[in-house]
Amino acid sequence: MHIRKKWLEFCNFGENFAVKTSTYLCSKHFTEKDYLLTATNRILMSGSIPSIYHVKKRKRYVHKKINCIIQNKLFGLVIFLVIYKYILYKYIL
Repeated sequence: MHIRKKWLEFCNFGENFAVKTSTYLCSKHFTEKDYLLTATNRILMSGSIPSIYHVKKRKRYVHKKINCIIQNKLFGLVIFLVIYKYILYKYIL
């Protein structure tokens, strides 16, 4: 089987999938035997085919950022309510 065909099969892409410059596959899908180790780099050897399907997903930075924004907005809301209550009791009631 042609190497391109094996890669497409591994990634569940069809025969007509167009590889772009933004197309990549994580290094965790390859074994250590698929790499040539140099003093400073790991180079994927020619003819290597991805073979590891289940890669543990890391938490995405976006989720942390969204949680941080939500927490900041909630904190801001609490501060607003405290100030509102203070003004209400001090000046209106």
